[in-house]
Amino acid sequence: MVDSLEDKHSTFQTPSESQKFQESLNQELIGIGVVVSQNENLEFEVISPIEGSPAEEIGLKSGDIITHVNGISITGKSMEDSLELIKGPENTRVKITIRRNNNSLNFNIIRKKINLPLVEMKIVDDINLLIDINSFGLDTFNQLQNLLNSNELDAVENIIIDLRSNPGGYLDSAIYISDLFLEKNAKIAHQVDKNKTIEYKALKEQKIKGKPIYIMVDRGTASASEILAISLKSNLNAKIYGERTYGKGSVQQLISFTDDSALKLTTGLWLGPKMETINEKGISPDVSVKINQYDLDNKNDPVLNKILLDIKAR
Repeated sequence: MVDSLEDKHSTFQTPSESQKFQESLNQELIGIGVVVSQNENLEFEVISPIEGSPAEEIGLKSGDIITHVNGISITGKSMEDSLELIKGPENTRVKITIRRNNNSLNFNIIRKKINLPLVEMKIVDDINLLIDINSFGLDTFNQLQNLLNSNELDAVENIIIDLRSNPGGYLDSAIYISDLFLEKNAKIAHQVDKNKTIEYKALKEQKIKGKPIYIMVDRGTASASEILAISLKSNLNAKIYGERTYGKGSVQQLISFTDDSALKLTTGLWLGPKMETINEKGISPDVSVKINQYDLDNKNDPVLNKILLDIKAR
């Protein structure tokens, strides 16, 4: 019945799938450790393997197309159905078939627990605060606030926010984080459905004021990540670097049932502070910077490097 909607973001989740979906939002993951997005051909393209993960160790690369999992074709399947096949109990084996440069390759990968924090923070070149947000889980805002409270920020001159390979999560989390940067009552986003438009505004006083903001994005930046990026760009002229984002601006309502199954149903669209459209369009970077395989193999980050160069030249 849900498939008849022909909406890849509307899915029915069995109790097991629902539990794993909730765990994924909070980065409680057991799998191979790879960030993927679904391209225009409904193929699953590897954005990047997670550092130190089984996927990285076995040799999966950015641009690989995952075609089969344990011999089952996943092309055209929903993201949830495909990830359900890839995930599994810790220390079990999964066979991944990928297409790389028109060649078909098979990898047997042992699933492991993927330790990926919701948010990380560090100082770069003494004056730049780098905030790396991996997912907008239930505790992302609290973790970020604790990190900000526990660090001396007086010497910080610039804020760099890394939203690359961040698939989104809870919109409330993105709104609360926007509050840290925006003036009270600044517009963050709009929720639009066939009956009404709801406007979301900043509710609190700014915690971080008057510092230039630079945002890193890629094709894996989606949903709540795009809302945070466009709200900071529209209100504070934050500069966006990297690649065009995924373009998921649809609203999903999660309906839970008594047997612990759930329905994730598209009910509307998210628009930016100025009613900007995100869905199936994405956000174009102000400065386009791409990462090639050489960069990935050598732990080089041309996006961050470009931001740091622009800061020094400012």
